[in-house]
Amino acid sequence: TVHIPNSDVVNETIENYSALGRRRSSFDLTLEAVNDLDRAVAVLEDVVGSADGVLDEPPPAVDVVGVVGRFVVLRVLVWHAPWIADERATVTAAVRRVVAGCADEGISLNGPELLAVDPLRPAS
Repeated sequence: TVHIPNSDVVNETIENYSALGRRRSSFDLTLEAVNDLDRAVAVLEDVVGSADGVLDEPPPAVDVVGVVGRFVVLRVLVWHAPWIADERATVTAAVRRVVAGCADEGISLNGPELLAVDPLRPAS
């Protein structure tokens, strides 16, 4: 089911990407800010393009979408065949390639840590 606001239907151009035989998916990852961001983006764009199911056109992209403390959040965008099974397989392959590529290139994937706090236990 797709829900589109009436104002978008009336005022905007709607493009059905799956009608073109492709669909875009994305996933986010977090890097320590000490990484060379330009190099990290270049490496990610390169390695994700070699993942099974990722289409060459439009090419994969990596956008900087946020900062969380000392971490930078990147969004990886990939195009793939329009079916759900292809989406799952392609995103899984892309994530695996990104993790391996970052390890190979010495790029530290990391993120904020969650601290468990028991509100009933007195602070030490």
